Amino acid sequence: MTRGDRTPGDMTTWPDPIDRYLADVGRALDPLPPAQRADVLAGIEAHLSDALAEGASPAAVIADLGTPEAIAAQALEDAAPPRPRYLGPRRIAQIVAFAFALFVSIGLATVIPVYTTVTTSQSECVLTTSPDGSSGSGTCTPAPAETVESTATLADANGPFVVAVVLIPIFLTLLPLVALGRVHLPVSIVGTVLLAAGCAIAGFTIGLFYVPALLASAVALFLPTAAKMRA
Repeated sequence: MTRGDRTPGDMTTWPDPIDRYLADVGRALDPLPPAQRADVLAGIEAHLSDALAEGASPAAVIADLGTPEAIAAQALEDAAPPRPRYLGPRRIAQIVAFAFALFVSIGLATVIPVYTTVTTSQSECVLTTSPDGSSGSGTCTPAPAETVESTATLADANGPFVVAVVLIPIFLTLLPLVALGRVHLPVSIVGTVLLAAGCAIAGFTIGLFYVPALLASAVALFLPTAAKMRA
């Protein structure tokens, strides 16, 4: 702020170093709204007046206040609205749902046996002939049957295609974690409903492995967000 920038009622005359300093501060505060900018400058001028009245030198007062850039940075930080907290009871429950879905999907694709196959070997018949080598009525001796049980994961049974299938629950539980603001609750509801449908389908095919993720996702809908707790 220079002398020409002051209002008509402001007749304060500053030493040249102070005048240049105020001008630099004023330019650094340009990003602020006009009212907040005027408040900051008024506070600085009041401090300058008191310090100079007590006999401090302009250089000492300027050094005490700091650089215009530092003053502007602090003023901008103070003027910025507080950033909303991300973590709250609802987000924590949704993180739990995502963790369940992630671990179950990885396990189903690679470790957890989903399919069981039981195979039984066919009986064999051994035909015996007469001692002279002529053909005759032989006797059939059945060998004991053998039963073999084998298991397979989703990937073993269905191949790489299963990766796309197990990614669906992960995607549905991840959506609420990246949705912010007003869309967070609608996205959370849609994700939970679709996850419930997926659990119902899985219950008739591979099992109820995703129920814990569904429960955590459903409970999250009834928990408060971080913003509501702060209010």
